[in-house]
Amino acid sequence: MANNLKTISISSNESLQSIEDFIEKVSSGTQYKIRLPSRLNTRGALGIEVAVIQLIGTWLKSSKYKKILHSYQRPQPEDFKGLCSTIYGIAGLSLVDEVWDIEKSYVNKGLALEEAKLSIEKLRNKKFEESFTSRYFGIPCIKTPSYDREFDMPVYNKKKGDAEVIESGPFESLLKGVLDYVIGGKSRVKRLNNRIGVGELSELLWESFKNTHDHGRIEENGNELSSNFRGMIVQQQDLTSEYFDIWCGDKPTLKQKLFRESCFSKNMKSHILDISVVDLGAGIIELAKVKSRLEDSKEILLWCLEDGKSRLSGSSRGEGFTKILNKVAENKGWIRIRTGNLLLEKTFHGTSQGIDISDIVIVGNRVAGTSLHISIPLNNNTNKGEC
Repeated sequence: MANNLKTISISSNESLQSIEDFIEKVSSGTQYKIRLPSRLNTRGALGIEVAVIQLIGTWLKSSKYKKILHSYQRPQPEDFKGLCSTIYGIAGLSLVDEVWDIEKSYVNKGLALEEAKLSIEKLRNKKFEESFTSRYFGIPCIKTPSYDREFDMPVYNKKKGDAEVIESGPFESLLKGVLDYVIGGKSRVKRLNNRIGVGELSELLWESFKNTHDHGRIEENGNELSSNFRGMIVQQQDLTSEYFDIWCGDKPTLKQKLFRESCFSKNMKSHILDISVVDLGAGIIELAKVKSRLEDSKEILLWCLEDGKSRLSGSSRGEGFTKILNKVAENKGWIRIRTGNLLLEKTFHGTSQGIDISDIVIVGNRVAGTSLHISIPLNNNTNKGEC
């Protein structure tokens, strides 16, 4: 039966729209196995990687059948090193029911994940420079019935019977160590500090990741998920116009076109700081529906983005998304949120600042969890508002 499954082959050059087309396929009721490339073009910048992770999560949560990752690798740990050096690869290999090699033979998941285990152990020991490569860094939080160590990461304080995200001060110290590796080179560090300081960046990331802890680990009924994946990705890439063309694909949205134009109005190469956070939980709309007392899903998402609004109690809750939006607007960046059947995209340029309901569209298919992606241009000028 497994050999008769149809195949979805994700290439290294997917666009956001082509990934949405795959989401439509896995949501159709047809049974598929999936194939993943060893790496994505330009490390999946501009939100491609988290879109792939949500595609994987949506496929895993589709109608019940054995989910198989049919790899392009031979059954040797070193052959899986490429996949294991990416957050999407770690997510796919960790969560599927079965892994096949290139010849469609069963591969033990422990063998396939051996290189990932080495990277994760280096993360836990804060050896960030040895964890990933190519100005790219990620933190995978994995939970399955047979592997529950999602809190065994340097972004957590582990307490007896519980765990909390570390406070903002220790998080900033951790991020400084990461950025020394991810950014690399005095000119790149200067570029980052000219556009957004480490303190601002740390606050943005801290708020984003805390949201996954607060909202991304439970089902709609409030029970904790037995299997889940949450991830955070930080990278700095030099993007060419050719990569933007791939990202836009054949059917780019207006917001994609605007961001591309803003980044290439004065430069032939755009230096981008990329921040992505993703979870495969219930999605924020259903979780916020009761607290918001709203029925329209777009209005609920807008409510979540307003200052002080959260499904959680406490005076400090609900500020996370607001702070994130303020930072992205201030730095004239791009933001994309995908949750449920909603897509929010915004390019902050000129006097554009806030989010309104026209920035949110209903798309044809629901996705697992929530992804947040932010791109901030870092080109060599200090005037926020120009790429």
